[in-house]
Amino acid sequence: MAVLFAHAAEQFGGADTRASLAVYLSHSVVPALHTGRSGQGYPQLASAAAQLTVLLGGMCADSARDNAAQHCYQIAARLAADAHDHTTFAIALRAMATQAHHQGQHATANTPRCWPSPCDAPTPIVEPRAQPS
Repeated sequence: MAVLFAHAAEQFGGADTRASLAVYLSHSVVPALHTGRSGQGYPQLASAAAQLTVLLGGMCADSARDNAAQHCYQIAARLAADAHDHTTFAIALRAMATQAHHQGQHATANTPRCWPSPCDAPTPIVEPRAQPS
């Protein structure tokens, strides 16, 4: 679905496609996330939802709906963290930081706060190496 909405945004513009994607997320994806939270397919569903939400955030940012875009990126980061999708998590954080930078919020761009505490962030893909003593 992400590819479909991305192509529609390229062809018709993000402003026209944004409403359709928001309706799809709210009527189809969110209920599935709520009902499937304990199922085996939840990580894949949360990952796909995160990718769609990053796309929606980009459409909001392109339409100068900056608060909505930041909100979308925060939701996408949380969904990606729940799914342990490190790639989408990094993309959502980068999108938040880039948008904050473009708005002149340089301190916010350097310290994204999309989770309540660092303990809620996903575990790193590569464990840090121990420093020699």
